Amino acid sequence: MFFIEVIFCNYVTNLTKKIDKINRKLRITNDGSHTVYFSDLNEHYHSKKGAISESEYVFIKNGFSQQNKKHVKILEIGMGTGLNILLTFLHSDKNSKIYYHALEPYPLDESLQKKLNYCQLLDVDEEFLKKIHVSAWDKKIYLNKNFIIYKEKTKIENFMSKEFFDLIYFDAFAPSKQKNIWDFKIIKYCYDILNKDGIIVTYSSSGDFKRNLKKIGFEISVLKGALGKREMIRAKKI
Repeated sequence: MFFIEVIFCNYVTNLTKKIDKINRKLRITNDGSHTVYFSDLNEHYHSKKGAISESEYVFIKNGFSQQNKKHVKILEIGMGTGLNILLTFLHSDKNSKIYYHALEPYPLDESLQKKLNYCQLLDVDEEFLKKIHVSAWDKKIYLNKNFIIYKEKTKIENFMSKEFFDLIYFDAFAPSKQKNIWDFKIIKYCYDILNKDGIIVTYSSSGDFKRNLKKIGFEISVLKGALGKREMIRAKKI
C-alpha cells in the first residue's frame, strides 16, 4: 500500500510540474520588458503596460528610495521573475547593506528564467539574474559583499519570520485573484514583523486592503498609481 502511495505522489508531483510549464508563458509588455502570464488565474506577474516601468515606480521609487538607513532589511512577497531583486540591487548604495528575503512558493521553470530580457534592457550581465534564480534556497547568498538574498520556497501564509523588516514589497497577485493573501491576518502579520517606521508598499489600492491597514494601525499614504492606474498604497508602521 505504501509503495502505491509513493508512486501516486510522484505521479502527481511530475504532473504538477508539467502543468506548471504549460500554464506560464512569457509576454512582452509595452515598455519592451517581459512579464509572465499565468493562465490558471488569467493574470500577469507584472503590468502589461510595462513590467520594468511598474516595478521601478511602485517598489523602487515609492518603496526602496524612501529608506534612509544604511542597513535595510527587505521582505518580498512574490519573488516571481526576480525583477524586484534586480532593480533593488541596481539602485542600492554601494555603502549600504541590504538583506533581501524573498518568498516564492512556485519558482519559475528554468526555461522561462533563461528567456527573461531584463538584463539586456538594463545593461546588466545576464549571469546576475541567473544567479538570483539558480542560487540555493534557504541559504544566504551574497550578490556582492553588501547585498544578501535569502530565498524561501513558501507561501506567506506559512512563513515564520526570524527577522524584522524595514520594507515589505507586497507583490502578490491581485486581491480579485488571490483574496486569501490580502486577508486581515496576513496584513497583521506583516505589521508584526515590520520595524517601527517600516513600510509596506504595493500596486493595489483595494478598499478592503485599505480598511485592513487602517484597522491594524498603519499610517496610509494613497499615491498616484503606476502606468495609468488611479492609485497605489504605501503604509507605515507607527
